[in-house]
Amino acid sequence: MNVETVSVNNTTFYRLKLGAYSNSADAKNDCLALIKQQVACFVSYYVQQPYKQ
Repeated sequence: MNVETVSVNNTTFYRLKLGAYSNSADAKNDCLALIKQQVACFVSYYVQQPYKQ
């Protein structure tokens, strides 16, 4: 698990990276469970590089 703090347009966000999953379906299911609790989530391949939009 990895927790990062990032500032975007003067707003602080907390990024939680966790895994590893043996398949993408399990990761997507857990992500959907978070979304149902109104937590933003997406599944990505973790390569230890910051996410850039």
